[in-house]
Amino acid sequence: MALRELTKEYLTKAVYQTPLEIVRLMAEALPLGEGTVLDICGGSEEFLLRAAAMKQKKSEEELLVFENWTGAEDTSDGRENFLVCGPTEKAAEYFKKKKGKKAKEKTFDAVLMNTPFGYTREGNKGRVRLESQFLTQVTDCVAENGRCAAVVPGGLLNRTAAEDVELRKRFVEEFHVEQVILLPISAFLPYAEVRTGIFIFAKEKGDGMTRFYDLRKVEPEKLKSLPEIYRKSGPVCTLNRTILSQHQYILSTEEYLGEEKVDERALLSRERVLRRRLAQLSEKIPSVYENELGQIGMFPCQKGIQTRKAVIKEILDCEYGLLECSLLRDAGKEKWPEKEGKTFLKIWSGQRLDEEEKDGPYRVYGAAGVQGSARTATMKEEQAILIGRVGSYCGAVYKAWTKGFVSDNVMLAGAVENEAEEDFLLLVLRAAHFNAEKRGSVQPYITKDIVLKRKYYLPELVRQQKFLSENQEMFEKIREQEKEVEELSVESDRLRS
Repeated sequence: MALRELTKEYLTKAVYQTPLEIVRLMAEALPLGEGTVLDICGGSEEFLLRAAAMKQKKSEEELLVFENWTGAEDTSDGRENFLVCGPTEKAAEYFKKKKGKKAKEKTFDAVLMNTPFGYTREGNKGRVRLESQFLTQVTDCVAENGRCAAVVPGGLLNRTAAEDVELRKRFVEEFHVEQVILLPISAFLPYAEVRTGIFIFAKEKGDGMTRFYDLRKVEPEKLKSLPEIYRKSGPVCTLNRTILSQHQYILSTEEYLGEEKVDERALLSRERVLRRRLAQLSEKIPSVYENELGQIGMFPCQKGIQTRKAVIKEILDCEYGLLECSLLRDAGKEKWPEKEGKTFLKIWSGQRLDEEEKDGPYRVYGAAGVQGSARTATMKEEQAILIGRVGSYCGAVYKAWTKGFVSDNVMLAGAVENEAEEDFLLLVLRAAHFNAEKRGSVQPYITKDIVLKRKYYLPELVRQQKFLSENQEMFEKIREQEKEVEELSVESDRLRS
């Protein structure tokens, strides 16, 4: 699909502004100088205007002359915007020559873009990742010796699917990937909380050296200082084409430096927050008898059930969070081995619940928990660990406490014999935060491969049992609370029917 078709098809009028500090960082890192600059995914001129004005420290009005790349009269609704960046007289002279003509630019001195993430709609070649499509097409827009800075999802930098490896290989071998800047997960809040990076390449062979900057530990309150932090930090490593080619052209620092296992300060800070919130929630857990008016009735009501369930689920999140902190601390101190999921995990898919199978003695487990009843049970065991597969609860991990029907929105997880204790496995899977790796936008989902191909801390069975024993009281609380959440869901369904 050509670039203009891509922009018209996948960029809607509901455009989120790129955070100001990210624009500043991209302009700083590129660096943005004089010349023509294209914003492929521009919903308005603001991205470009801010970038150029901040870089050259002049007002937007005196610095720039702006025009829509497509040549349309209405620039505010365009999706392909460019400007001439430089002294006023140069910009004026440039457009004087073009007066009365539609924009015919094919290549630009610099390209800035924050592409949409997700997938294209079904076509002849099936679904293709949007960010990959935009990056592939943008190479035709960059002039020889020009540069491009693009915000990309973290997965694009390290996925090992053949199409991702080929895409990275093309940029590394044919052009010059100058920099990769790993951004904090909070960089795009409140719109999204995702792993992202800035990918900068030059349309030239260059010296083949790629500099990596890691800004992921920058705290949310310091995001406004990202450009200054970048300027002062320096690269964490610099790698050549040969090394990158030996590692499937992966552009994430963990592949080369290893991941820092434990950030003790971050763990302590998280524990303080979790304990404080847990204490607040535990002070007064709502009653199932309390209605919308705050009155206590004789029978459980829908409002009371939903409120109590929501509070208990938040308590569970805090308790699992504290256990995760303990797990990470022990794993770092004792250097627990990391094992790929497929070496110790078994995953089964749920089944579609047909209309004629509904309404029976068995509970139906969906991504969000119990959701109705069925005439048959598909679980082989009395209990099971479930992982939400699709929808807003994709990646959620919980335990089913009664034999029931597992829907096709869910995957069942179990351990290979003698590899993991069930409670420990449940904690390890919850600590994986699969939701951060979800795919799709309108209908998010995760796959078996995401679960099976990632790595997890998994010590020997004896050490797992010791961990469970050391945290026995917390695990016992969790069991009771999870059982109550399931029963509350059943009661809520009963009242609705």
